[in-house]
Amino acid sequence: MSIRVYDPTEAARPYEGMGIAQRPAGLQGLKVGLLENRKRNSAAILERLGRQLQARYGVASCTMRSISTGTLLSPQIVDEVGSSCDVAVIGVGD
Repeated sequence: MSIRVYDPTEAARPYEGMGIAQRPAGLQGLKVGLLENRKRNSAAILERLGRQLQARYGVASCTMRSISTGTLLSPQIVDEVGSSCDVAVIGVGD
């Protein structure tokens, strides 16, 4: 009997048509978008993260938005978040 082992890790690949965003040198004064995926505890985790980012790293503001779980973000949401935020955190929960 043989056992086949799969390695689930893979290097990050950019979404077709988009490159991977450059990371900022720091968070001081930046606007952060928190995209809550409606999973259990995700809103509470992201709210706490937002408070910590403001207190520890000088983030100017955090804006929470709910998104659908398990689907790609619509171009409208990507544009909206991209135009109103400097960086974004998506999901977390369970």
